[in-house]
Amino acid sequence: MILRLPTFFKAVIGALVVVSGLSGLVRNAHAAELIMYEQDGCPACDLWKKEVGKIYPLTDEARVLPLRMVNIHGPQPEDLEFLGRNRFTPYFVVIEDGRKIGHIYGYNDEAAFYGLLGELIERVNVGKSGSLRTSPDKG
Repeated sequence: MILRLPTFFKAVIGALVVVSGLSGLVRNAHAAELIMYEQDGCPACDLWKKEVGKIYPLTDEARVLPLRMVNIHGPQPEDLEFLGRNRFTPYFVVIEDGRKIGHIYGYNDEAAFYGLLGELIERVNVGKSGSLRTSPDKG
């Protein structure tokens, strides 16, 4: 049996295929990322989510380092395997082009977090061509 879809449905399905394909390109457009390793029941993770997590996507920092959260008890994303497994949470890692730029262990308060993150952002500089360039990991 041949399934014949109306033209409208063909267009919708085609658009969904294009959008799903573009989502991978969007992630690749941000060569630098902030990875947050977390786990359920982590008080410091919950505090970070309450104080920072809700507003982080709206910050200038998020434009430079979009956030990706990874549960330490879930599967390790393939592109993060080079970081190894981590059991301490929260653990924040700045990566770019498959390299670790730096990290932050734990969370105490918003001011301390943004201060440490600012130091990592200084290592991620926007070049004249618009591509992100970094200095080597010092920690």
